[in-house]
Amino acid sequence: HVQKMNQILDELKQIREGETGNDAAIDEFEEKYRRAVIRRLDELQLFGVDLASTSKRYKLSTAYVSLLVERKTLQCEETMHNEPRECKGDEEDARESVNVEEALAQSSRLFIRGAPGSGKTTLLQWLAVMTSARNFKGDLKELNNYVPFFIRLREYAEKDLPSPDDFANLISETLESAPHSWVRSQIDS
Repeated sequence: HVQKMNQILDELKQIREGETGNDAAIDEFEEKYRRAVIRRLDELQLFGVDLASTSKRYKLSTAYVSLLVERKTLQCEETMHNEPRECKGDEEDARESVNVEEALAQSSRLFIRGAPGSGKTTLLQWLAVMTSARNFKGDLKELNNYVPFFIRLREYAEKDLPSPDDFANLISETLESAPHSWVRSQIDS
């Protein structure tokens, strides 16, 4: 009976490993992808500075200085009994400056625009690196659960945008193929 019991336990172990084996492969790929994002994007280049080329490159995660963003403040009318407030906004509304971390913590969607060289790409690189490294703390800690996809739109000015299945390869061409539907499941989540 002991031999039969060991056989059953071995079969259960194989079934269990088979069920979690795919999850383990997905987790392993995600870790490799996150490390590839950090390797590829954790670099800040200084342009227009008269330094040796080795002195112009810094780790973005070390050199990044938080940006201030400007946002409209809406004028809202107070209502009674916890009814929804009516808010109005137009081009003449007041504006306020807040650091980008505060803006990120207060909204799940942001539209970022600015003049060339104002830091838009650097900000997005920093977000991708910090998310990949799971280094956010406090109000932004939830971002550590996300997987960033960094797509340089200027590279697609003259051609079609990549399909979601190609997103992982945009970071590293040497990265093995993403598990089936991994990118789409990240986007869906």
